[in-house]
Amino acid sequence: MAGVALTGTWVIVEFEADGKTIPAAGITDTRTVDVTAGTYRRRFGAPFVGGCDDTGTITVAPAADGFRVELAVTRRGGFGEGPSRTTEERERATWRLVGPNRLRIADGREVLVYERRQP
Repeated sequence: MAGVALTGTWVIVEFEADGKTIPAAGITDTRTVDVTAGTYRRRFGAPFVGGCDDTGTITVAPAADGFRVELAVTRRGGFGEGPSRTTEERERATWRLVGPNRLRIADGREVLVYERRQP
């Protein structure tokens, strides 16, 4: 199955913007992925903007530069919104493993870098 190596729990360590690497200090961003079951969950929080809790499905296809990932999520909360707000969203991005425990997610606006949380 394509992308089964993406299965696991990933925690953000840094992000890249304008060619600069910025530590993810103060940001909590955890993605739990099960490619075999097709399930996805993301919990995000940051000072001054609030947080969100996404749950949904993940579809993975191989690509020359990693994996093409499509997410269909229900987002509870939102940046600057109250926790009772719920939206349905679709997201597409390129996910690329850099070694067995490092993941880069690029969506055309930014690059997020995660490390696999060990059990």
